[in-house]
Amino acid sequence: CEATINQYNVGLRLWWEYCSRDDVNVFTPSVSSVLSFLTFQFNKASFSSLNSYRAALSQILGPNLSKEFRIKRFYKDLSCLQPPLPKYNKTWDPTIVINHMKNISAKTLSLGYLTCKTTMLLAFATGQRHRQP
Repeated sequence: CEATINQYNVGLRLWWEYCSRDDVNVFTPSVSSVLSFLTFQFNKASFSSLNSYRAALSQILGPNLSKEFRIKRFYKDLSCLQPPLPKYNKTWDPTIVINHMKNISAKTLSLGYLTCKTTMLLAFATGQRHRQP
């Protein structure tokens, strides 16, 4: 997926810059070097970005990176220091719409309004959400 590649490119570019600056071997670093890099990025990046960096590094350093106990501990502690934020920061009360639909008689509605009502009920029933741009 192109989005994943772009996301990994950011982490790999930062890793390359870190290794060049601190004279670390890009492909065979010590765990402490990886932790030093992630700690350095912690002050600048979100928890989500740090997870992306770890995934990107696993592509070149191997899948055992994420299984290494010190890396696991780092992320566990990180989640306590910087808990993930909820995906949505605003919600709305669907009972307002449901009560409105209940109070309107189906006999007096236009076909367009019935279509909208059906669509809304299907959205509620299936848990679909429309993502705002």
